[in-house]
Amino acid sequence: MSWVTRLFNDYFTSHDKLVDVNRDVNGVGTFERYIGVAGLMLDEEIVPRIEQLQTSTLDPYTAQDRYVSIMETALGVPINIFTDVVDKRRLVAQFRTFTQYKGTTKGYELMYNLLGVVVDSIIVNFPVGQLDLGTFDNPDRTFDMACSGCVTYEVELSGNAQLTAELSRALLSIEQFNRPVDAVMLDLRYNGQSLILLGDFNDDFNDDFYTG
Repeated sequence: MSWVTRLFNDYFTSHDKLVDVNRDVNGVGTFERYIGVAGLMLDEEIVPRIEQLQTSTLDPYTAQDRYVSIMETALGVPINIFTDVVDKRRLVAQFRTFTQYKGTTKGYELMYNLLGVVVDSIIVNFPVGQLDLGTFDNPDRTFDMACSGCVTYEVELSGNAQLTAELSRALLSIEQFNRPVDAVMLDLRYNGQSLILLGDFNDDFNDDFYTG
């Protein structure tokens, strides 16, 4: 029995099976047979197309290539990590896991591992100071009339791949995605080479930040 037939089951019971003079030996009346044909057409013709639409647009492993980029945008995937669509599909499929660890050491490690890059160390520098205690005996003291300064940090990476402009953008994209809201990155190094020249890394992933 199709899902359409089930929608009218109560009606069939109260009407077709009791008063329809055209009901068959099983008590199935004219309307129920008609709805059954319509439901069968939906099951065989429409439902498979709806399921195909889902696999073609929503499943990262089976979606058409053009929808992979749409899924990346919807999820907030850093766009400069991969260029190959196969790698993009894998990233989209695993992205929920990455967002769970965003801003943590494990978050860095998981995403850099996609590129075969190892996080050797993350050096964190906490701001020096104390709250205002009503005395002036500490020159480094921070008055409590304002928020404490941001934490600064440096990331040291290593890998076997040669540093290119494309890899540099991917490394910086991952760093920016994982950067904690209360932190400022001072330096990002790959095999000892700094990827930052001047100032903060901007949203445009400009090639000026590539030092290779």
